[in-house]
Amino acid sequence: MNQLQKLTVATLFLSVLFLVGCSTDTLLVIEHPVEAKPGDTITVELGSFYGHATPMGMVISPVNRDSLHFLIGLPEGWRVLSVDYHIARDWKFANDLLKVVDLQDLETDNTFAQNSELFTDSIASFRLSKQPMESNPSLAALFAGRTHNASAAFGTEDEPRVVTTDGIDRWVGFSSPVNIRLAQFSPTDTVVSLPDSVIAELDEQYQQMAEAIGVTIVPVYLHATIITGDQAGLHDIYYYSKTAQLPEGEDFTQYPDLDDQSSLLQQLAMLDRGSMVYVSVNTGPDVSVLSQKTIRATSGDLKAYPASFSAHTTITVPENRSGDQRVVIKSLDGKLVKILSIKNGANQVIWDGTDRSGSRAVPGTYVVSFVDSNRALSSVVVNKIR
Repeated sequence: MNQLQKLTVATLFLSVLFLVGCSTDTLLVIEHPVEAKPGDTITVELGSFYGHATPMGMVISPVNRDSLHFLIGLPEGWRVLSVDYHIARDWKFANDLLKVVDLQDLETDNTFAQNSELFTDSIASFRLSKQPMESNPSLAALFAGRTHNASAAFGTEDEPRVVTTDGIDRWVGFSSPVNIRLAQFSPTDTVVSLPDSVIAELDEQYQQMAEAIGVTIVPVYLHATIITGDQAGLHDIYYYSKTAQLPEGEDFTQYPDLDDQSSLLQQLAMLDRGSMVYVSVNTGPDVSVLSQKTIRATSGDLKAYPASFSAHTTITVPENRSGDQRVVIKSLDGKLVKILSIKNGANQVIWDGTDRSGSRAVPGTYVVSFVDSNRALSSVVVNKIR
């Protein structure tokens, strides 16, 4: 089983055995510059998603998450000007999520991010209601001496990076009240069934319970304004979010061991550890200014991975197609850059970053379209870093 399946099964075990439910936080980068000039002011959009899972489609034990803590790990010379936030209290996010995520397909751990058009399309309306987060200098001291898993923001790396918080030049902390409350015996936003492959691995006494897991998700949108440093180069910026208090401990890289149920309560507490992601930003006086959006990595059956690339990106097209269909790549001003033919029986084609003459295309943002008889069936945006 992959990590997502392991977390799901562990959540189920605790929910069944202790009937209290499980809380987790997931931090996703929605929009972030991947290139900038030294001293630029950049804006960053993130979503911190609080999730609660419980058996039987109702909240068994009341939930009270008073606050949200948010930390930014900065390279030397970088500064945070401000962080704003907005809580989408009235949005039944878990219901809408099922429209874009097939829970029967958990082959990759970034299914959630790959199907993020839904919440990204709605971000503009939430910007109007944002309010400032309060600076919390004490968070940096509390965060010292920890080791966390950090995921690449746009799926550019398959495995998480192990990060020692003391190895980052500077952490800047923010905290604000969110008052996420789920009343005892209140219904969850939606009810889902775990994948058949996961249910089959459970003891028979748990299998029926696995067919009705209640889920509530509360999105908190974060808007950060950051000034880049003067030093050119490739820089990593880290982001961490957690509702309620920060967890105690030092090592947050391990996941629950499903074979050891003797300390399941302690093991499942490991899931409520907060969430960390990172973004690599290339700065220099001659770079173009690029911004990567999670939403643009996929459009229906058309996908580009990675969406930000230097050497090549793999473009996946619909499997069921007919006629003269191909992939057309254009610059943002509409100039044709390259046409890629798709072999019969194939559903992937690689763009190596070259134009029609075979020369390297200039770094920038490009529109990749799946075309049938000169009509674009779907399009995505990719960023060529260099």
